[in-house]
Amino acid sequence: MELGWASNAEDLARLAVDRRLQAMANALARSVATYLTARANNNANLGAQGWHGETRVFPV
Repeated sequence: MELGWASNAEDLARLAVDRRLQAMANALARSVATYLTARANNNANLGAQGWHGETRVFPV
């Protein structure tokens, strides 16, 4: 995620606003959480299937 250039005065001014930084941090956190949740769900679904897509039945 690129937030701006250190040599750009406008980018530095935007990053100096605490409310803007908090909004960007929240957006990044939501994005990462969404990605990780989807990945975990996909892994869980793949783990419940066999090599050819058949559902595994585990003894109880």
